[in-house]
Amino acid sequence: MWWLNLSTTEDKETNILRELAGKLEKLPEDKLKEVEDFADFLLSRKDRVASPNRGSPEALLEQFGGASFENGELDELLGDIQEMREMELKNHN
Repeated sequence: MWWLNLSTTEDKETNILRELAGKLEKLPEDKLKEVEDFADFLLSRKDRVASPNRGSPEALLEQFGGASFENGELDELLGDIQEMREMELKNHN
């Protein structure tokens, strides 16, 4: 009876939540706070995934709107930014 092994996503999520709840019940309060902080971190990252990477052409266009550049000007600007980042990294090491 192969269909007995099928489970819905909801069933899997319920099982995960049940297992997690059992583990959480065994943790002391300070560790529960760490778990809560980590969950908050994961949730904040989830929101940021849709944003373009800082310094990327997409992020710059999002920040500055419909700015127009001459042919190759944006690439030159991004190259300058990358060069400055690399210089800054060398200065901090």
